[in-house]
Amino acid sequence: MIAAPITKNGESRGCILYAIDPIIFSEYLAEIKVGANGSSFIVDNKDTIIAHPNTDYVYDAYNPITASATDVSAQGLANSVQNLIDGNSGFDGSFHH
Repeated sequence: MIAAPITKNGESRGCILYAIDPIIFSEYLAEIKVGANGSSFIVDNKDTIIAHPNTDYVYDAYNPITASATDVSAQGLANSVQNLIDGNSGFDGSFHH
């Protein structure tokens, strides 16, 4: 969901909301290739994947940081998400799915 305030003369008048189907958005992301084998994904403010070419992550509300505490195979994706949280950008080659 995307939300934006509506203001007039500095006063709040309401907001505009737009709901995006996460599966359709994930299908769109699947078409975006980064390098030879890379992909794009989106996480929310709780580090949960909300759009990813692997839609199982979306259906499962997968949080790789939480999962990495008990699943070593999640560590690469957790590192990628942590880099985003830390404000880093660029290529992170640590995640393979």
